[in-house]
Amino acid sequence: MLAGERPDGCNHCWNIEDIGETSDRVFKSTGFGLDLANPTAKILNVENPAPQHLAVSFNNPCQFSCLYFSPKFSSQWYALVRNGGDVDITSRRHYAISEMTEDIEQAKADDIYTRSFWECLPIAYPHLQILRVTGGEPFLTSQLDRLLDFIDLNSSPNLRFAVNTNLGLDWDRLKPRFTKINGLVENKKIGRFKLFTSVATWGTEAEYLRPGLNLKT
Repeated sequence: MLAGERPDGCNHCWNIEDIGETSDRVFKSTGFGLDLANPTAKILNVENPAPQHLAVSFNNPCQFSCLYFSPKFSSQWYALVRNGGDVDITSRRHYAISEMTEDIEQAKADDIYTRSFWECLPIAYPHLQILRVTGGEPFLTSQLDRLLDFIDLNSSPNLRFAVNTNLGLDWDRLKPRFTKINGLVENKKIGRFKLFTSVATWGTEAEYLRPGLNLKT
């Protein structure tokens, strides 16, 4: 890109921009004061680029097996496939579930992604404007607690911190984390906190889409 070339993997955005429309890369960068639509704009320090928006998924623990997810994002899905065999839904252009299990096993064994994250975080953190944790279900992983402790020790008053959650856990399990997060905001360790919950519908439809969800309890 720095040489004016267009990598094939980015063709989706190039094609949209070529017809005069706004692509995802332009839209999702507007919140950072970046003018990607201007080819002469200085986007970042080429010698030492630093991310401003970081989304992290530590691992895949989740108490639900949502129909539109897969073993990569849900430990419940992973257990179903590992114990019961492959689920052929490739005709629906869903994830190729059978191809993921080996990658997940390797990632679990090496834990390379989590180790790399903690090695890089102290370097990237001062430059971050948005830090977002997704999953799996983030409130089921101890890595979220470790991250909250890190933020508590490393104030970033302008940081927008966010968590994606299905909010399907007992309040007794959620309350200590929310108390900690509330303290981060009150003590100006972060600038703002946003909670994103993924409930696309309600009632029996929601329970159908999210096996494990019980709205009556």
